[in-house]
Amino acid sequence: MRLVKSLEIVIMALAAYGFYTTQVPVLLGCVFLMGLHSTLFGPVKYAYLPQDLSEEELTGGNGMVEMGTFVPHPAGHPGGRRGGRDDAQRRSWLAIALLAVAVLGTRDSQSIPASPATDARPQAPSSTGTRSARPGAT
Repeated sequence: MRLVKSLEIVIMALAAYGFYTTQVPVLLGCVFLMGLHSTLFGPVKYAYLPQDLSEEELTGGNGMVEMGTFVPHPAGHPGGRRGGRDDAQRRSWLAIALLAVAVLGTRDSQSIPASPATDARPQAPSSTGTRSARPGAT
């Protein structure tokens, strides 16, 4: 998963190029790539919580993760409006900001301790004297 998070820097570098050169197809490709990145990385945030939080802390932990995911969206809108003017200097600052946020986020994510996968599958009942829950099964 660390590789997936590091991929964000590459995508944002491509987006920075797209903003600086005002190439809309490149920017649309980056929107797709960031959606793919979110699809791969998003579930990991929630899978990590049960391994490190007690049962009483899970609700608060889920809320903190959700807040950390949501708050940057409305917080970034004013900056996007200001950066949306067609001015080379503004596009340069926008490109720098994209890369800086991607690098800082990746750096911070690398400091999270590795958490090995656990086997969360329920154990199958023994075959001595038990029946299957499926209708028609023996």
